[in-house]
Amino acid sequence: MINTGSLYFLFLFLAFFSINDLVINPVYILGVFCVFLTIPFIKFSAVNKLTLYSFLFFTLISFNFILGFYFQDFYYKEISPLYVSSILFGYSILLGTLFYEVGLRTNLEQRKRVYFLINRALMIFMLLELITRLMNPDYSEISFYKYKDSVLYYDSNFTGIVLCVFLMFFVFLRKYKIYNIGNFSFCAYILFLFLTISRASIVAFFVSYVCVVLFGRYFKYFAILIMAVLSYLSFKMVNIYLSGDSFVDIDGSFNSKFYIISQAIDLYGDLPFLLKFFGIGLANFSKYAGIFAHNIVVTFIFELGVLGSLLFVSFFIYLYFRTKGAVLYILMPVLVGGFSLFSAYSAFLFVLSAAVWVEINSLKQRGR
Repeated sequence: MINTGSLYFLFLFLAFFSINDLVINPVYILGVFCVFLTIPFIKFSAVNKLTLYSFLFFTLISFNFILGFYFQDFYYKEISPLYVSSILFGYSILLGTLFYEVGLRTNLEQRKRVYFLINRALMIFMLLELITRLMNPDYSEISFYKYKDSVLYYDSNFTGIVLCVFLMFFVFLRKYKIYNIGNFSFCAYILFLFLTISRASIVAFFVSYVCVVLFGRYFKYFAILIMAVLSYLSFKMVNIYLSGDSFVDIDGSFNSKFYIISQAIDLYGDLPFLLKFFGIGLANFSKYAGIFAHNIVVTFIFELGVLGSLLFVSFFIYLYFRTKGAVLYILMPVLVGGFSLFSAYSAFLFVLSAAVWVEINSLKQRGR
């Protein structure tokens, strides 16, 4: 029997589940199944204000992509854009929107039970992900890079960002005295995170976690300050790279991110105004530069465009105030790690952000 507790579990499961090596990732099919199962539980005459705002965000970002593709075809008929990544991004927003409605109809004890089950499911899944990587090395790569190819995700960088965000979600649950996964699970996830060899995700988690530990209830203010400082440092490093210096001696992968940004800067000036405004669609930077965007800066400016970026920022500013800054537990690791990677399928971002808002709303109702 499907009830709101079952759906709450399924949506959180969708936020990390993936089998990338199959022709069609089953998480997409499971997600569509969940969407149809959710509809009977939603009272459309009494939907929450945040649900309406989220659905508006979903609608506007969809139109943004449609217009971007239309003008891209108008200006560059020789380019065949990729549509799937943009669809997956919109789909992720929709999952977060429906999950919030399900969460409002799921009581606290059910949600705690779901968090217990999700902790177990995530632990098993990450163990399987690690085993498949260790048993499937890519010997064409050197050093630890041969163990980054994943069967369940595109590569271990995606594993890292999902782990990082879930870890911060568990930190949020513990901090607000909602649910504690325990020290064993927490340490196991830290070990899994290190074994992804995803430096951006490791740094993103520890920067976010240190903010929580050191600054406590002032976390949201220092999180914004740290992200501003990191943005400034990134800007300075881009300028250093553009002036002719290189970071290849530090790390080739790290240096490649600056190469991508420099390519984007060179190409952006020639991009028609309407494509600057509506963007070229997610995962389409490679059609212009011959290399994927890989980082959140190029993704926002080039692929989401001015309008898409403003929609994204305004949505999370709204969530920031509605959750009294608690959404930063989810958003901060995504933005910090985003210098290295931004995923089109972002169910982990939108579903877990919605989960934070469900819990904050529940705390308000209980007078805490």
